[in-house]
Amino acid sequence: MWADSDVRRVVLARFISRVGLMGRIMGVNHVHSEVGHLVPLAIAPFLAGVFGVQETLIFAGGVVALVAALFWPAASRLDRTRLVEVPATGLPDPTDEPRSVGH
Repeated sequence: MWADSDVRRVVLARFISRVGLMGRIMGVNHVHSEVGHLVPLAIAPFLAGVFGVQETLIFAGGVVALVAALFWPAASRLDRTRLVEVPATGLPDPTDEPRSVGH
């Protein structure tokens, strides 16, 4: 799951940024990613000790859903105002493939 989101993050960064800034952008993305991994590890044991593990997990899931809902309009606006076309997948088109004799 995390590897898939990393690929999406990189593709989105390449779509919306200039080539000369890619190193800086990827560096900042990496720092934010590491902070996003480490900060919850610092807070979660305390919250689990106070409220319980199951309650902490449910609360964390709610926070993630709330944050996703809050950013949905901004993400939709970016999709509508995108100036570049989404590139082709690079996979061969099945209609271009030769057919076998029996078909």
